[in-house]
Amino acid sequence: MKRISICSNVLLGLVFLFPAAAHCQHGAILTGMFKGIKNNGMVSVCSSKGVQDSVVIKDGAFRFDFPPQEQWELYFITLHGSPMPFAFPVFLDEKSRLHLVVSKTPDGYGYAFSGDKNAEEQEDFWKGYVGVSTAYQQLEKEIAASDTTDTQKTAQLKAALRRKEQQINNYPGNWVLNHKQVPFSAAAIFMFIHHNISLGRDTVAERYFDALLPEALENNYIAASLKSDFKWFSDKYATSPLGGKARAFSIKDTTGNAITLDGINAPYLLIDFWASWCGPCRADIPRVAGIYDKYKGRGLDVLSISMDENPEKWKEAVKEHKMAWLQGSDLKGGRDGIGFDYQVTGIPYYLLLDAKRNIVWRSTWEAYMDDLESKLQQIFGN
Repeated sequence: MKRISICSNVLLGLVFLFPAAAHCQHGAILTGMFKGIKNNGMVSVCSSKGVQDSVVIKDGAFRFDFPPQEQWELYFITLHGSPMPFAFPVFLDEKSRLHLVVSKTPDGYGYAFSGDKNAEEQEDFWKGYVGVSTAYQQLEKEIAASDTTDTQKTAQLKAALRRKEQQINNYPGNWVLNHKQVPFSAAAIFMFIHHNISLGRDTVAERYFDALLPEALENNYIAASLKSDFKWFSDKYATSPLGGKARAFSIKDTTGNAITLDGINAPYLLIDFWASWCGPCRADIPRVAGIYDKYKGRGLDVLSISMDENPEKWKEAVKEHKMAWLQGSDLKGGRDGIGFDYQVTGIPYYLLLDAKRNIVWRSTWEAYMDDLESKLQQIFGN
């Protein structure tokens, strides 16, 4: 299985990119200027394919001439020999021509990039990421300086901090969904969303990756590497999004009776991974109920598989929401059993199986319920 080789001990810095220069003919060129850095400093580069090089800074300036290569790659640029070392990623193809100016600031470094449309897109990503991160840091300082005896205000500030943290976590994925045609979106998925391969199949990153348009994937080494990872896991766990056979399972319903994949005879089966503690899952239940009522007599059955570990909370939620279709769980919380076998890393998560129990549709992060209803209309008609 192909894996991306990334330089060790690289700290992803924050890069501001600005549009300008024309494309070069052969091979990317990265030039730069460090203001206030000693002339004998050194800057090194390591690419996602393992290309490594280093140059000595002369009069504050440096230049890298990369060999011709047709694919988009991540390059990690690192400054050495400075009291405050830093590193950051840039995304280049053979036509890229970028110029970086780094200046010392009271808080560290300031960055200015000139380049092409690719530079504009990276500038937009990092500028937004810096914005939400800075707001989080400012709120942390406000909490540290606040009157801890004012419990109500402290609770409000901490709640606001949690919301800011969620904004930081959601930012890369939201940016990707708004830039599905941009090659850098694959790099954003790799750096911020795709988890370590040792943790198992990454269905969250796969969903964002599946949303990318063909022009974002063309000649993109990072995209090809991600796709290779996803294919390896889909083959291993036989839970391919389209055409792969669903993995056999045996779980219990709310009364303790066994539910097996082979024991469900409906021509089509919608599997709904959810949990009683999952707010978005509960919000989906009325639409799942509507789908069940509409198609239950036309060849579709629904199985909701809970990721709960507490049987009482699971059963209470089923009763509260009047979930009249098949309900099952192994009460392992997704860390083992069916949750692990299907590599469920985010819920709600839906799979649609045909009569041969091949997966013919699965949910993504974007308008998945509308997409599901459209798919069912294609199969069953209005």
